[in-house]
Amino acid sequence: MNDTPRRKREPIRVWCLPQERALIEANPRDAGLGVSRYLHDVGIDYKIDDVIEAELVGELAKINGDQGRLGGLLKLRLTNSKKLAGQDP
Repeated sequence: MNDTPRRKREPIRVWCLPQERALIEANPRDAGLGVSRYLHDVGIDYKIDDVIEAELVGELAKINGDQGRLGGLLKLRLTNSKKLAGQDP
């Protein structure tokens, strides 16, 4: 967004029903933006990046790390089992 001060910008009024207003206010919340910024970006055809997608990518990264650790533990267990197989308990 450019650095023009807010006082030099012009607001746009939109007439809508209360239910429509609730929807218009919910969408920016889901995207992690303010209503004004969201409507501005949508109005001039910017792609809106969704915060939820970023959160899901983070969750997948954590799962990937957990799987790596689990694989390492499984490998450790299997190699120790082979080493201990020839010994009497």
